[in-house]
Amino acid sequence: MAPPHRFEVVSNAASKENAMLLALESMMADWEETRLSTTPYRETGVKILTSVEGVQLLLEDHITKTQTMKGSPFVKPHEGTAGIQ
Repeated sequence: MAPPHRFEVVSNAASKENAMLLALESMMADWEETRLSTTPYRETGVKILTSVEGVQLLLEDHITKTQTMKGSPFVKPHEGTAGIQ
């Protein structure tokens, strides 16, 4: 039987991997709920994005979180999720 501290190491790693997966799922859910607003640009027939401040803040926050995750040794099982490589 493995020593008790070995179980603790495996349990801690699994907990951190699960926390990372939950964070990824939360970020993906944020984007599913995000709606982009558009408005016609003059009389060109082209639509442009409006009210992008909230989207930009969310994007910057998720970029920071993703970069932090990429540096973690616990990201390996989730590298394919949401394009993290």
